[in-house]
Amino acid sequence: MFSGGSTFTLFRIRGIRIAVDWSWFIVLFLVIFWLSDFYGDVLDKPSGATEPYLLAVASAIGFFGSIVLHELGHAFEAQRHGIGITTIRLWIFGGMAQMDRESDSPGTEFKVAAAGPAMTLLIAILLIAYGVFTAGVSDFRDAMELKLTADTTGITTMIAWLASINLIVLAFNLLPAFPLDGGRILRALLALRLDYGQATALAAGVEIEWVTGSDLTEAHWDAFFAFYMDTGGRKWGRPYLNRRFFSLIGERMPEDILLVMAKRDGRYIAGALNLIGSDRLYGRNWGCIEDHPFRQFEGCYHQAIDFAIANRLAVVEAGAQGEHKLSRGYMPVPMRSAHFIVHPGLRRAVADLARQLVRVGNKAVVEGQLRGRQHPHAHLVNLAPDVQARKASLDEKDGQLLFVREA
Repeated sequence: MFSGGSTFTLFRIRGIRIAVDWSWFIVLFLVIFWLSDFYGDVLDKPSGATEPYLLAVASAIGFFGSIVLHELGHAFEAQRHGIGITTIRLWIFGGMAQMDRESDSPGTEFKVAAAGPAMTLLIAILLIAYGVFTAGVSDFRDAMELKLTADTTGITTMIAWLASINLIVLAFNLLPAFPLDGGRILRALLALRLDYGQATALAAGVEIEWVTGSDLTEAHWDAFFAFYMDTGGRKWGRPYLNRRFFSLIGERMPEDILLVMAKRDGRYIAGALNLIGSDRLYGRNWGCIEDHPFRQFEGCYHQAIDFAIANRLAVVEAGAQGEHKLSRGYMPVPMRSAHFIVHPGLRRAVADLARQLVRVGNKAVVEGQLRGRQHPHAHLVNLAPDVQARKASLDEKDGQLLFVREA
């Protein structure tokens, strides 16, 4: 369940591209090199003999096929639930079925995640059944344990090795560590009781901390500033707060600050800055240095809601704009903004645009909401679904433009 770099296509199955990274051939070479000597010792053949080498090549091909079948288990189950699969990629650390979207429910994710290990288990059972039937329990067990005393043929020894390697692959993939199959299974089970953000954090071994007041340290601000700069560096704008700013607010208003910090393996990897008001929590800045599914929604929104509930704050104000917030339970609310614009030409242009947005935007958004969909420009006019009247006032005097918008 990992992905590699550049790949090339081997073949296609049911429209799924089977591709390998060059690093996968390192694995095959090591398998062939090691098993050639092993099979030579088992069969008491001299170095360079053909039979051990052919068995080693067949074992490598069998191992390759086992990994492909494991990933096809994921892929076919995903397709059964309407999830598109474009590519299965193999590289030095395993394989990954590339899905076009996440599962839409914990039950679907459980089935898709469990399908790969189930296929590997089936392969192991069939191989063990064949080996026990042909060599007996004792000798086949010795062959699976790579004992040279095993009284088995070359083919049976190869079957024993493939059975062992499939059991190892099964055990590794069932480790409860995200994004391994075991981690995804764990997330699916946790998501039956928790939201996906919390379930993902737990499955990925991510710890969430609330840091406020006297607990805030320069180490926290060092970590958060790195997150802040990373976010600014990946957007069209640029960071406008310097490192000293964060130290100052931590020094002068620590009781009004909440840092939601995510930590993995003892290191901070993400954080969200919130300001605590008398009756509400204001979400402001966010950043991360590692990518994890749902990390932003968990750190910025769900944790903010949990903190507000725990501290009896009536409102979480997550900031303006962003249709994605609707799916997290944040509804549009009235907003007002005032702007000082010095240049008269720009002032007139903004005033004209404001009039058009209020006139055209309101009509389009209301019509879209009546049809049961969210208009893409809803965030520009901050509309509430049940409000029919909109108003905007433009006040130009003393070289200023005051634009007030209200939903």
